[in-house]
Amino acid sequence: AGQLQEAAVGLGRAVALAKINEGYSWRRDPATQITAPPRIRMDKVRFAYPGGADVIPEFTLDVAPGTTTAMVGTSGAGKSTVAGLIAGMLEPVEGHIYIDDVD
Repeated sequence: AGQLQEAAVGLGRAVALAKINEGYSWRRDPATQITAPPRIRMDKVRFAYPGGADVIPEFTLDVAPGTTTAMVGTSGAGKSTVAGLIAGMLEPVEGHIYIDDVD
């Protein structure tokens, strides 16, 4: 039963990934283009793929400008999801992501 459940979860993630860009419009405002290393803040961010359980139940992060930050964790811990959220490729279900205080 455990393997069947893992397979179902994997299939659900694959379907959610395939649907991720449906209806998404890229936000590119020239007034908010990044010209120097920004401060990156994630405030109580929660993320779930469409129709799925929380991948990130609540996450807060504050990265100072010009610093290097490493995210480490096991496979499936959410590292790539956090990167996608910061890059604007994914939208949080709750919380805010600020790049130089712009949400």
